[in-house]
Amino acid sequence: MTGFRGMLALVAVGAFVVRLVYALTAAPDLELLDDDTYYHVTANALADGDGYVRPVELALEARSLPTAEHPPLYPALLAILSLVGATGVDAHRVVGVLVGTATVVVVALVARRLAGDRAAIAAAVIAALYPAFVAADGSLMSEPLLGLLVALTILQALRLFARPTPRGALVLGVLIALATLARTEWLLLLPLLAGAAALARLPRRWTLAAAMAVATLVVLAPWVVRNWSQFDRPLVSTNDGTTLAGTNCDRTYHGADVGWFAFDCADDPLRSGEDEAERSARLRDRGLDHMRENPGRAVVVAGARVLSLWGLYKPSRHNVVTGRSVRVQQAGVVAFYAIALLALVALWRRRRDLPLPILLAPFVAATAAAALTYGGPRLRHGADVVLVALAGVGVAALAEWRRSRGVGKS
Repeated sequence: MTGFRGMLALVAVGAFVVRLVYALTAAPDLELLDDDTYYHVTANALADGDGYVRPVELALEARSLPTAEHPPLYPALLAILSLVGATGVDAHRVVGVLVGTATVVVVALVARRLAGDRAAIAAAVIAALYPAFVAADGSLMSEPLLGLLVALTILQALRLFARPTPRGALVLGVLIALATLARTEWLLLLPLLAGAAALARLPRRWTLAAAMAVATLVVLAPWVVRNWSQFDRPLVSTNDGTTLAGTNCDRTYHGADVGWFAFDCADDPLRSGEDEAERSARLRDRGLDHMRENPGRAVVVAGARVLSLWGLYKPSRHNVVTGRSVRVQQAGVVAFYAIALLALVALWRRRRDLPLPILLAPFVAATAAAALTYGGPRLRHGADVVLVALAGVGVAALAEWRRSRGVGKS
């Protein structure tokens, strides 16, 4: 036990150092009007007592317009440092470094629960060095926090299925809600894991599913109620309109940008007297209208999005991600295929021992989100943490296979 803890602690320290050096020396500057600037400015506005307000209007026009463009959890986490005076970009990057290091540990614990200590240490090393994780953790984006929360969600689901209790289901629901408050689409984990509980025929499975749902809704309620009071409608985020308009237009249905996001298709600022929710509804209708007018093409594009998500269609698109060094991200794109192969080894060698309904839930959630929007690596980040855990299991399975062949020959 001590040996495992010592090795895991050593890997975690290494992961922290790698991420810190990258964040402070290689991470690119913030992109004006992009999500990293949004999170940074919003966090400082929160610490200043302005609340969740649109950062552009606050910075350029000194106007406080309420926002729900992104879920609130990541800016709130950054705001903790801002409250103690650490308001700079580098200070906020350290949050991602710490969160990413914690993710390495939780990924190892997931792999350990699946296949023991060897798999856990292998998964930890892969997570510590995976360039895409290092690049994401040094950015000012919400993916590191999402990765940690998805890893914790899967770990808790494994615990719940091993020992079904209402309390465990409540904890799982809380974690799903927190993941949703980091990135909205991960609310899909609720029906997927509740369905997995039903398929597993756990004792009191309907009680467990209900407890999961109640906990999720209770945690989401304050943010939804706040938005209802601000925008006269219940919602978690107003970003769906921008996303649907930017991914459903002529440019993303034909030509080089098929299945991708086109900023100019969603470049439509707030109109006079309009709030964020009204603008989102207008853009959402535009995107949905384009889908309805081109149903056959919409199906083809959805397939291209999914293939793109998993690196099977134009993988070079994944080389450029907001907030990440291009060279490090390029290395991550290449490393992804090796990690995916190791995960497939785990599924092949250990398929009878793995709780597939739990482990596949993040992959289904990411795939569904991509099919409806676009196939970018940010949408895959939550699934990647499970992929890395499975890669650790694959390493352990290969080691066992080699050892068994050696014993057979002797």
